[in-house]
Formats: sequence, C-alpha cells, structure tokens
Amino acid sequence: MTEPLSLAGRFSIVELTGQLREVELLGRALPYQRVAFGGSTNHKLTFYPGNPSGTMQVLASTLEPTVIQGTWKDRFLPGQVEAVGFDGLSPGDTATAERVVQAFEALRRSGQRLRVQWYSVVREGILSRFTPSWIRPQDVEWEAEFVWFQEALSAPRAAEEVAEPKPALRSSMDANDEAVRSTRGRAALPAYRAALSAALRSERVQLAQVFSGLNAITLTAPGASITEPVNLVASSASTIRSEVEGAAAVVGADEVDVGLSLGVLPLQISSG
Repeated sequence: MTEPLSLAGRFSIVELTGQLREVELLGRALPYQRVAFGGSTNHKLTFYPGNPSGTMQVLASTLEPTVIQGTWKDRFLPGQVEAVGFDGLSPGDTATAERVVQAFEALRRSGQRLRVQWYSVVREGILSRFTPSWIRPQDVEWEAEFVWFQEALSAPRAAEEVAEPKPALRSSMDANDEAVRSTRGRAALPAYRAALSAALRSERVQLAQVFSGLNAITLTAPGASITEPVNLVASSASTIRSEVEGAAAVVGADEVDVGLSLGVLPLQISSG
C-alpha cells in the first residue's frame, strides 16, 4: 500500500485572489509519496554545416504540472484537515471525506491563483483538475493536478522578526516595562501616590512663585497693567485645582494636600 508523505508535515493551499480561502492537509490526509515538482528549459539547438559544435539558444524556463493522489477516510480525517473559508471545515468542525472533496472542487471551479507549499517547495498556479473516485460515502480516492506559472525560490517563513530601527527607544521601552512589572501588586498604589504627591507639590511651588513675581511687579511699577497675565494665571490655578481634587478622589485625601489655596494666595494687585 502506498504511504502518505512523511516528514513534510503539511500540504498547504492558499488562494491569492478571490475569496482568499485556505486548506491544509496533515497526517492521514496528506497525498501519497512521490510527488513530482518538475521543470524544463526550452531551447533551440542548431548544428551548422562544417561546425562540430552546435549553437544553442535558451528560450524560457517552464514548470511541469504536478499530480498528487491520496485517499480520504472519515475515520482518519478528524484533526487532519485545517481550512479557512469553507463550509463544514471551519475550526471546530469535524472533517469528512465529502466536505474535503467539496472544498477541492470549489478551488477547481473558482480558477483562482493558488500558492501551494509542501516542505520547502512553493509554487503558484491553479488547480486544473480534481478527480474523486468514491469507494463508499465515507471513503474516497482522489487525484489532483496543478498547473504552475511561477515558483518561489525560497519558502516564506511563518514569522520573521522585523529589524529594530530604534534600539535606543526599544531599550527605553523595555526599561519602562520592567519598572512597571517591578511595582505590580500592593506596591503599585503607594508608588503612584508618592509620585503624584511630588508632582502636585511642584505645581504648588511654581504657582506661588508666579504670584510672588506678580506682587513684585505691582510694588515696583504701581501703574503697570497686569490684568491679562493675572487672569491667565488664575485660570491655570483653577484648572490645576480641579485636577488635584479629582486626583484626591482617586488616591485618597490623606495622600494629597487638597488645600493648596490656589485661589486664595495673598496677592495685592493694582487696578491700574
């Protein structure tokens, strides 16, 4: 009895046009051994009179059709066929000989461009012929022929690592991730509270310095008009006060000094 293909693992067929369906044969669903992927180079050889050496003109390289054969039996198909886009062959469905035959016939009828891969061999073409020979409703012998118009010199990798264009940025991101991982759990909230409290104290100091500077201006130049900058500072203070109160509701009033007195800082402003 002819044995299925070994070592290759899977026989993959993917539609490159149309509905972009996929089907993969594994294990007992694989075609039998001795699958040929042939090719030839068309040429013209001429021997001119009196010349012992011929002249050869290379015309083109062509790919020979590939014919595969196999047998599908309901009892051996579960878990041996993986498909996308075919009725009855979606993940979780139980594959049967009838459903796999229907999938191959759909590929043949569509005439769409296919990429076929077995081991390291990758070719593109169409499924030109598919012939199921039924033994019984549960068992079928089959034969398929592919006609090729292109071959891939190297098989596509399932996953290829993309070169990192910014290693310094990547290192920084990794460091941040490590810092986050190191503060997970019970230590995360205290660390967040401490950082937020430090930021709020810094904001308070900066605002106080702004108001102090405005006071100095009113003392040195009583007639100067600073209404516009004062309004801007007051607006910023109001916004920060709202953000502080919101943060306090999240982390707890005991962690944040809500009484920053942003709106009641001592300031004597000339109306001029």
